[in-house]
Amino acid sequence: MLHCELQKDGLQHQVVLTDTEFIYRVKPRNEKEAENGFTNIWNMGSIPLDWMLAVSKRVKQLKENQDSFTIHYVSKTGSCTLNAKKVKFKGDEKTCSVIREKLRDFVNKRHPIRKFLVLINPVSGKRNARTIFRRNVEPVLTLCGVLTEVVVTERPKHAEEILKKRDLSDFEGVIAVGGDGFYSECVTGLLVRAQFRARIDHNDPESVITPASLPVGIIPAGSGDYIVQYLHGTRDPTTAAVHIALGKYQNANVVSIFKGRQLCCYSGLLLGFGLIGDIMNDLEGYRWMGSARFKIIPTRSVMNRRMFDIEMDYLTDTWQTLSHSVYGIDTYVITWRPEKSKMAACFGDNALSMYITGKCKLSDHMKQLRKVQLQTKDCWDYDFVDELRVQGFRVRFPNTPQRQTPEGETTLTDNYYLNCDGEVVTIDRPEFEVRLHHNVVSLFGDSAVRDMNNNFVWYNSKEITAL
Repeated sequence: MLHCELQKDGLQHQVVLTDTEFIYRVKPRNEKEAENGFTNIWNMGSIPLDWMLAVSKRVKQLKENQDSFTIHYVSKTGSCTLNAKKVKFKGDEKTCSVIREKLRDFVNKRHPIRKFLVLINPVSGKRNARTIFRRNVEPVLTLCGVLTEVVVTERPKHAEEILKKRDLSDFEGVIAVGGDGFYSECVTGLLVRAQFRARIDHNDPESVITPASLPVGIIPAGSGDYIVQYLHGTRDPTTAAVHIALGKYQNANVVSIFKGRQLCCYSGLLLGFGLIGDIMNDLEGYRWMGSARFKIIPTRSVMNRRMFDIEMDYLTDTWQTLSHSVYGIDTYVITWRPEKSKMAACFGDNALSMYITGKCKLSDHMKQLRKVQLQTKDCWDYDFVDELRVQGFRVRFPNTPQRQTPEGETTLTDNYYLNCDGEVVTIDRPEFEVRLHHNVVSLFGDSAVRDMNNNFVWYNSKEITAL
């Protein structure tokens, strides 16, 4: 523990540097103030060392007076939003040098100079992903000494191709600037790459896959950005950038989707077959509307809902089979747990939550879908919805006409659709299969800093009795 006096904003402050906090308060002006415990939220502050981003901008090595130093730290600007702020202290050269070097040493040990591959999807959401990165993300990363190589993708699956093939040995992470579907595209590239290097057959649903080699940070620039909202409690891009700069990450599940015994992609959020798949397919032609399309088009799709006859094998402890006529099968990779009146997201659950919607009145179905949209606690508590907890499943279409292609493959005469994290996957084969993979991706973010109300827990400094 180090005690000293420094100036801030022209006022003399008493400073304590512990193993976990940098604490400062205005020095009492006289004995009376000292005896009365001159301490309140207006004349004292505490910066947790874990939330310190940089000291005196070590990236550009700006020449700063030896009798001063600047701390750049994380500031809470809302219940879940974060930003980078700074505070400057002055004092004698020896004291400032000692504290500055101690703080820099802490930051450097926690986050040595890092380099990230940044992949930007220019057509995500409102098509402003490049602007979001330049304005909200790059300044934070530069402040913290993070080096970046930026690639703007040029076509669908471009990010997946890059992550499969290019040399990633110089990078310590991947940053995906786009929506939920773009994140899943990046995860697909990383995981296919990992299986190839580990000599694991990624096209075999029975394979136990190896985790991705690099953590992934998501910068929200899509239409929904649900993964980021579930992770950070906000879709604010600066908050996401701060979490990446802090360097903490948590493991997350994915599922693999197969059709025709070939891997189609990996999903990190949800899969919606049936009505939700039809809605997403209907929305594809209206991407020019941006997020507004989600408020208009789905109503028409719900009014024209269709029922599907399926046979399904699902895996719990053993494989079991059921036959059903359904309006939809909704499967959540990020699952939900009751928390007061809302539901809380779980990224590493031990099973998938599957909800099968059977025959029901249109009015009841619409009420239920509205509750799902609002994430109310009872959104699945309906007689026409069955819940299963599964490790995987296969879906077949016994009553759907089939045909043979010139290559001898069997396909469906009608196309069905799967909503895979906001992107449409066409189901044109008699069967598709889904398998859960536990904790194979690391996501930048720390949900542990949020309390039961989904708000960030800020550090409350202890009473400065040592002063």
